[in-house]
Amino acid sequence: MKFSLTKGLDEKESKEARAAFLEAVQFRKRLTVMLNDEVKSLQASMRSESSYESPNWALVQADRVAQTKALLKVVGFISDEKKNVVKTAT
Repeated sequence: MKFSLTKGLDEKESKEARAAFLEAVQFRKRLTVMLNDEVKSLQASMRSESSYESPNWALVQADRVAQTKALLKVVGFISDEKKNVVKTAT
């Protein structure tokens, strides 16, 4: 669990948040899989031949990179295992 999820909470709220985080393990695993699938889809669309035909290709790519980064950040927040995070294409 990321420390930032409990930042600013008092001790009682922090304990409740940690307990809720631990109770939601199955939901977090499923959500992590779904988000990682979306990341893979975005990365595939970035490499798609048809995407190069757009006159706004650079803007589309920048948007997809931003979406990928945001999704991976969410995965990082909900994951308690680093192995659940998909590596971005370089």
